[in-house]
Amino acid sequence: MFDAYQKKFGTTMSNHSVQGYEVMFVLRDALERAGSMDRDKLREAIAKTNLTDQILTQESIRFDEAGEDIYAMPALIQVQNGKPVVVGPAKYAEAKPIFPVLKWKG
Repeated sequence: MFDAYQKKFGTTMSNHSVQGYEVMFVLRDALERAGSMDRDKLREAIAKTNLTDQILTQESIRFDEAGEDIYAMPALIQVQNGKPVVVGPAKYAEAKPIFPVLKWKG
């Protein structure tokens, strides 16, 4: 998905882009499971979401009784060689963090 996005838009996916894509995946999944556009059925399907095929730095997308994503985990991003890379959590890291951070050359 990341390569297709970069090819189409000429840039890497920002945090906002990733979140936007995931919202649409959750909605598509819930609509398919609800089998209806009925508000109550859709709400129930969203509440029962357990989306493991996703691109966030977390196990899956699941919601608690308050509607919060119980596995939400922010990614720690560091710009290395001019490219943003995930450096944490370790399980999802694309590279090791550089510390101390190099001097800014801007």
